[in-house]
Amino acid sequence: MSAPAAGTPGASALRRVVLVSGLSGAGRTSILRCLEDLGFETIDNPPLALLSELVAQGERPLAIGVDSRTSGFRPEAVLAVLALLRADPRLATELVFALADEEVLLRRYTETRRRHPLAPASPVRDGIAAERALLAPRRAAAD
Repeated sequence: MSAPAAGTPGASALRRVVLVSGLSGAGRTSILRCLEDLGFETIDNPPLALLSELVAQGERPLAIGVDSRTSGFRPEAVLAVLALLRADPRLATELVFALADEEVLLRRYTETRRRHPLAPASPVRDGIAAERALLAPRRAAAD
């Protein structure tokens, strides 16, 4: 994410679009807040079917949170949308993937007493493992 944001000195005509993804509890929301502080418009978990429309609607840099709770979520669908956005010559599209060690994730879920979205009736460790496997292709595509 080294390019200047639109509207700043040295900014190109390209609209920056950052998809922010990662493991549940790894800091995706914190990354979105930081990007918002840097002047990005931020949207968390919109339906995948709306991503292209959201990108087409504005001019400000845009950061979009996408995770396993996103409506229409399928890893291959996210990668397909990412490929379409990266192919658009008007956009500078990046994928940021948030990671954390399993011990950190377990502690965060224990502290908040929330259920893991992929293991609502199972141990949190099972949800973390399932999510790591599910998101592996997206992690490999991250910038």
